Amino acid sequence: METPVFRLGLVGFNEREEQLLRTGAAAYRQVDWRCGRAEGADAWMIKGARIARIQDNRLRVVASEGTNTGAALLLDVGSRPVAIATPAPQQVTQLVPLSFDPAQDAALAGALAALDAQLGRLRRQYWAASLLVEHNATLGKALYELRTFHQVLAAAEMKGAVHIAPHATGDQFDRAVWRHRARKSVEVLPDFERHPLAELLWAYATRTRRDLLPARYKDYSIHLRRPPRVRAELVGDVHLRVVRELAVGPASMASLAEKIGVDDRTLARSMAALYLVGSVTTNPERAWSSSEQGALWSTRSGAFNAAALQSPGPDTEGMPSTAPLM
Repeated sequence: METPVFRLGLVGFNEREEQLLRTGAAAYRQVDWRCGRAEGADAWMIKGARIARIQDNRLRVVASEGTNTGAALLLDVGSRPVAIATPAPQQVTQLVPLSFDPAQDAALAGALAALDAQLGRLRRQYWAASLLVEHNATLGKALYELRTFHQVLAAAEMKGAVHIAPHATGDQFDRAVWRHRARKSVEVLPDFERHPLAELLWAYATRTRRDLLPARYKDYSIHLRRPPRVRAELVGDVHLRVVRELAVGPASMASLAEKIGVDDRTLARSMAALYLVGSVTTNPERAWSSSEQGALWSTRSGAFNAAALQSPGPDTEGMPSTAPLM
């Protein structure tokens, strides 16, 4: 199976300490850890000595001396897996069970493995979406089951939800194949994890190393088709800026990169996520009209309306989808 790419936020460490953590994360083989900022990370490693305040599940972490003296982040440690680098206040170690000594390689490796285990739900999303993309199924018009022999690992239904077995392993996914089923409803066990199809694909597209954007997007003008149908907190800054520019009018990849101020690779990765959930198209006949695009903005201030990200959109029934799965 494709190795998952997870984002690891490093908080409160100086440059030397961050480099040690990055080296340890690079040596971990089960996950491709991408170390970076706290924002948008799948898991956090927090330097306990930089924690200034504790309130309920929130920690106020002062930035390290080597990065931004005086700045602080307020982090909700109940929102994702967290590991605390010792030493740390006793109250913190009671709040966050997972702690480690960053100076010991074995302790760091153990912390990374523990974070990996806590991200099992995301890992299963990643694997299921990877196989969906490879299968290239039109899920809106059929029901599919992911099977290994007689065992159902996942099912994708017409209404746009994917159900995944909570204890499915990588070996099982590696042997599994999506099969079409001529039924009108999905049959899964009650404990199966349910994910909106768009969010499953978004989680995959924003983490994979694969190039998911078709070549035509680099040659033709790109149009906005609809906002991404995912929770607003999943949408990154680059995605928002792309949607904002395309709401004004179609644009090429080159002009978007210049307007937004990002490199070609970053833009291509962000555009791939928008493509996979059916938000962009190179076919002008499938683009939003100007009045529909106006719903993305508040009429009073021209500010972006994040709630519009989850709007149903103007799809015409029976119209073929731009993206392969949506």
